[in-house]
Amino acid sequence: MSTKRRVMVSHHARNPITKIMELKDQGAAVFHEFGLDNDEGSGSYSVAIVEWPNGEVESVYVELIRFLDSEVRHEKS
Repeated sequence: MSTKRRVMVSHHARNPITKIMELKDQGAAVFHEFGLDNDEGSGSYSVAIVEWPNGEVESVYVELIRFLDSEVRHEKS
């Protein structure tokens, strides 16, 4: 059995003073797995499927997650 890992999900927000887009922490979630999504005409890109504390599931760009732990038990194949 595998252990679900906690991740910090970030988002881009405009700094009200500098007006520059910055990366801000959005909140902690549970990582489920990586996936693929596609954008019409732009090709495909990797996403992370995460679950928020309220049970909502969302796919986010992989560059917007940061793993908060490093201890993982892996399933045996």
